[in-house]
Amino acid sequence: MQLKSLYIDNYKILKDFTIDFPYNFKKYISVLIGTNGSGKSTILEAIAQIFSSVYLNEKAKFGFELAYSVHHEKLTEETTTTLDSNITSLSVKLFAKKKGDTIQIETYDRFGKVFSVTNILEKNKMVFVTGVNVYSYLPDNIVIYYSGLSEIMQDLVLPHNEIISNAYRKNNTLVDRDFFYFQPQHFGIILTSLLSFEYGDIPDFLKSKAKIDGLQSIQIKLQKPEWANDSIQNFWGAKGEVRNFLDYLSENSATPEDLINPNNSASVENIIIETWQDEAINITIITQERLFEIRNHLIEEKKLFEILNILFSDGMLKDISFSLKKDGEHYKTFNVLSEGEQQAIIIKGLTELLSEKNSLFLFDEPDTYLHPKWQRQFITDIENTIDSNYTSENSFVIATHSPQLLSNAKSDLNFVKIIEDGELIENTPKHYGREINSILYDLMGVEERNKLVKDKISDLYTLIAEEEIENAENSLKDLQELIGKDDPELKKAMIQIGYLKEDL
Repeated sequence: MQLKSLYIDNYKILKDFTIDFPYNFKKYISVLIGTNGSGKSTILEAIAQIFSSVYLNEKAKFGFELAYSVHHEKLTEETTTTLDSNITSLSVKLFAKKKGDTIQIETYDRFGKVFSVTNILEKNKMVFVTGVNVYSYLPDNIVIYYSGLSEIMQDLVLPHNEIISNAYRKNNTLVDRDFFYFQPQHFGIILTSLLSFEYGDIPDFLKSKAKIDGLQSIQIKLQKPEWANDSIQNFWGAKGEVRNFLDYLSENSATPEDLINPNNSASVENIIIETWQDEAINITIITQERLFEIRNHLIEEKKLFEILNILFSDGMLKDISFSLKKDGEHYKTFNVLSEGEQQAIIIKGLTELLSEKNSLFLFDEPDTYLHPKWQRQFITDIENTIDSNYTSENSFVIATHSPQLLSNAKSDLNFVKIIEDGELIENTPKHYGREINSILYDLMGVEERNKLVKDKISDLYTLIAEEEIENAENSLKDLQELIGKDDPELKKAMIQIGYLKEDL
């Protein structure tokens, strides 16, 4: 999908707010810059809330207009290998005049003429059928990532999790996940799923970004859920696809006799299941090759990710721990990964495991814990993801205040806007390829400080960007003595210097 425009009547800091996104089939990445409290995160919340209300057939939480397009590939008997002749984009506008109104959806033909206005409560009219094809007017899914906790987003996604969990209990695995909101417990799910990739760029990514050379074991810890209605031997009454998965693991696990007398066993399976009274189950998967076999049983990595996510949503998955081979050394638990390595894994996992043909990614300050090198590469990595999925039309809206993130954001591929006090700044200075200090001056609000502090902060970030660690540490120390250690910019600089020192 691709966003066109957003109007908000009255939502939190946003009053009579309008933003027009470039609609040229190139700029799929929109970057919103602003200090804390400026309203950039509120824009992400508003977009998520609008789509959530539509998916759930709820009335509007505030007045709005949201225009976008969705991308579809025709799947007819005449389909050829020439994609351009088989792709269509549907133009859509969702709108409601005020809070409590029924949301309406307006669709356009390729000439911009309105051909349908539909009440969203009429669920059978949320798609249109032509020939053998069924096309949706909505994005395939919305993927949300906040560097911190957002209770608003967490609560917003709950009913969507329940819908997909109920479907899986009924063996309906064709149901689509409309929303995904990352929570810290998802890290283990994402890393397990990425480790199940045997081919492609994922193994190289894990080695280069997190120095993961291999896997010794994964331990999946299950707990008795509140809805339990059966014994632990029957996985507390789990049903559907989740139960099928757990039964598969059980059927292919080592027996108690195998564990007691391994030399007398014909073959000792490398899945071990242990139970504790009626309260907990520990499932240990030994070797990465065994994980590959489990993935093959499920057919694809995304299926493994989805089942583990259902276990978490249903209250069964307590924790996942790892024994990983790092940097060619002995195996270690995953907590040896730095916050930056974990965040890089999260972002890669979200874009790899949740990307559909029409996905919308909402990222709030994804750069918070990233290594300075990775911040500079972050936008480029997303650009490469879009380029490699040319049959898709995925969009990214990123809220940030990282100058490193912006320095590699190509102007012809990215849309950058500054927001202050709930309003957009009309003119956005050039940012691609600029020095860090000039970005800080023109885009990041450093000019609000007095000249002495402004110059010192700009110099500090330039030293970090140029990886002059000793000089950066001295500059940081001087600034801490001048304005205190609790300044947000200095805290972030300290984290980035720490990452640079890890590379020595």
